[in-house]
Amino acid sequence: MLLPGIAPHHTRQSFASRSRLYVECYATEVDDFIKTQNGLWQLPRDIGEWDRWRGEEILSARAQVQEVEGMRRHANMSIKGARLLGRSAVTDDGCLVGGLRGNQTPEEWVLWLSEQEWGGPVFTEADELEYLKTCDEPECYNTRHYDIEFGRATLRERKVEINPSYYKERDDGKIETIWGDVLPSINDSLAYFADFQRQNYPFVPAEDSPLTPTSMSQLRFHPATGCWETWQYYCKPQDNLNWQFDGYGRLYQRLENFVDHDTGEIIEIKRRGHWLAHRVVWLATGHSFRSKHVLNHLCSYRRCCNPLHIEQVDNSTNVLHGRRVRAAIHAFEQQNPNVPATNYLHPRQTQEIAKRVTRLYLDLVDKN
Repeated sequence: MLLPGIAPHHTRQSFASRSRLYVECYATEVDDFIKTQNGLWQLPRDIGEWDRWRGEEILSARAQVQEVEGMRRHANMSIKGARLLGRSAVTDDGCLVGGLRGNQTPEEWVLWLSEQEWGGPVFTEADELEYLKTCDEPECYNTRHYDIEFGRATLRERKVEINPSYYKERDDGKIETIWGDVLPSINDSLAYFADFQRQNYPFVPAEDSPLTPTSMSQLRFHPATGCWETWQYYCKPQDNLNWQFDGYGRLYQRLENFVDHDTGEIIEIKRRGHWLAHRVVWLATGHSFRSKHVLNHLCSYRRCCNPLHIEQVDNSTNVLHGRRVRAAIHAFEQQNPNVPATNYLHPRQTQEIAKRVTRLYLDLVDKN
């Protein structure tokens, strides 16, 4: 589910940058972004133009190297990609169009160009692209206009996913879990998310944003439960080489407040690297940590960082809650053997649920 603002596919690395794109380099005002008919936002046209030019340059150079190394099949595809980008036009909405020839389709080039940008395979299938597209142009093959999932070593088993079977919406709109906890309604979580999103860039100057543009872009609203889902997380790979496979989301933390015990002064310091997402967002939304307490997920979804789904409890309470969750899931699996332990939603299913959330979100925006 993509909401107005910056999305993960907007800030990922591409031909234009070998690291994540910091959008504030290209847009200084909210009005610089493009709003589409479906209510979603796109990056400014200049970024599409830069990606097109840079992609042509890199693919041409890559084709020459591959030809010298005898990789003629790869060289042939690289030069085709360079020529495609070279003759492409960039519309006012930032879409790449007009470069296809013969039987070429936008879908095949979106996937191929994405692999060339990222340097690795994608999980997304061609038949899923229509549900992951965020622009209104049917012939567009700008990869930033598709929310594509890439293959990374830490996501190979992909076990850190929400299971919608564990949650049920009550008549009053609140979400009830099979382990007995009750979560706020979709409307309440969405209103909180919309309010927090507008406290961050590009709705406020980048220097005043609690989260960096990239970190804010890595938060998604899950339409089935109201979880704030983090795009980046770690799970156990097949080769067991990654030690950070706790399943929790990770976000870059810009600043941290701490108290100097000698003077009582509250000091801000910069933090580098990725930290537990729910702790980063907990601080960014104005909460604080209590001594000898931990953050407990009522939704029991480790990628979630919705403060409305989190409570601050002592460690023993957190452990007991985990046991209650595991017991409830085990009982549920025994009673429902045909329901998979990790239930993935096809993008088509997610889109149907997301339509309702999009309408709610736009209503909130109009009221504000």
